[in-house]
Amino acid sequence: MKRAESFIAQKKRRTGTVLAALLAGIAVLLAAVPARAADITQEPISLTVIPGSATQLDSLKEANVVVDLYQIATVDNLNPYHFTTIEKYASLKSQVEDPNVTNEQWREVAAKAFKHAVDNGLTPVLQEQPVNQPIILSSWGLYLVIARGSDISDYVRTLDDGSIGTIARNGKEQFTFQPELIAIPGKDPDEYGKINTSNPGDWQTEVTITLKPDQSERESAIEIVKTLSTYETKDPATFVFQIEAWLPGGPDDKKPENKVYSNTIALTFDESSPVLQSYVIDGLPVDAYVEVTEVYSGANYRLTTDETKTITVAADEIKQAVFDNTYDDKYHGGGSVVNLFEYDENKGWVNEKIFDESN
Repeated sequence: MKRAESFIAQKKRRTGTVLAALLAGIAVLLAAVPARAADITQEPISLTVIPGSATQLDSLKEANVVVDLYQIATVDNLNPYHFTTIEKYASLKSQVEDPNVTNEQWREVAAKAFKHAVDNGLTPVLQEQPVNQPIILSSWGLYLVIARGSDISDYVRTLDDGSIGTIARNGKEQFTFQPELIAIPGKDPDEYGKINTSNPGDWQTEVTITLKPDQSERESAIEIVKTLSTYETKDPATFVFQIEAWLPGGPDDKKPENKVYSNTIALTFDESSPVLQSYVIDGLPVDAYVEVTEVYSGANYRLTTDETKTITVAADEIKQAVFDNTYDDKYHGGGSVVNLFEYDENKGWVNEKIFDESN
C-alpha cells in the first residue's frame, strides 16, 4: 500500500545535513522499508525547529519564539508506514489514517488539529520548547508543531482562509505561523529531491525543520481625546481634527513618499455627551510620527491647549492626543465641513467633503 504525504526541509545531525519528512510540502511515497528499519527502534529521536528563513533569523531572535508539540498519532508500522490516531484526535482519524490523503489535505489536517486542540483546551505533550536546538521526543509519531511568541498570551489569530495560526513579535515586526504536521522518523531525499521511504537511505531520527512565517510591519493605534471645560447646551458642538502620519518616525521625514496616513475626523458634543469624546485610529505602523491638529474648534469654543499634538506610535501602548476647549461666552451658531481623505493608487489622496451642521 502507498501513502502520499507532504514534507518541509529537515536536517539530520547524526550523519550530516539531510532532508526528512514534514507533512506540508514535498510529495512522499511510503512503501517498502529497508532491512535496517528495525535498528532504529532503540535510537533516541529528536526534532529541532528553525523558526524562519536565514533572512528572518536576526529579527526572530527578538521575537521570543517557542514551540508547542501535540502528538496526533503514533507510528505502529513502517512497512507500510501507518499511523494510529490518538484518542483525543479521533475526529481526524479518517484523514490521518487514509493512505491516499493528498498534500493539500494534509495542510487541512494540520489546521483542523490545531483548532480542535484550541477549542477543547488540549495540552501539548511538550510545551514552550526552545527553537534552534534539539527537542527530545519520547515516541515515533505524527506531531503538530506550533510556533508562537512566549510573551504573548493571546497568540492565536484567524488567518485569511478562515483557519487559525499563531503570532510572535519583536519591536517593529510581526510573524505569523501556520500549524505544521511532521512525521518522525523520516528519510533522505532520492536523486530527484523527493522524500521516499522506500529509497535505500537510512531512517532519520534526528530531524530539523525550517518554518516559513509570514512577516509584516507591526501595527498599533493612537487615540484622540477631546474634553470640554464648559458646555453651551443650546447647540451641539462639533470639533474637527486633521491627522497626518509619516515613516520612519520623525519630523525630518515628513515627505510625501513617507506619508502612511492622512484623514480628517469630527467629534460632536451634545447634551448626551457634554464632557468627553474620543476617537481611536488603528492600523498605524509602529514608530510612525503622527501630527494631530484641531483645525476647527466649533463656533462657540476656544482651545485651552495647543492646536497640534505630535505622537510616535508605540507597540504596546495606545498614546493619546488630548485637546481641551472651553465656551467663549459668545453664541455664534455654526457648523463644520469634514474633509475625508482616501488613498487612490492613480489619483493619490482624494478629498471628500462631509458637511456637519450644528446650528
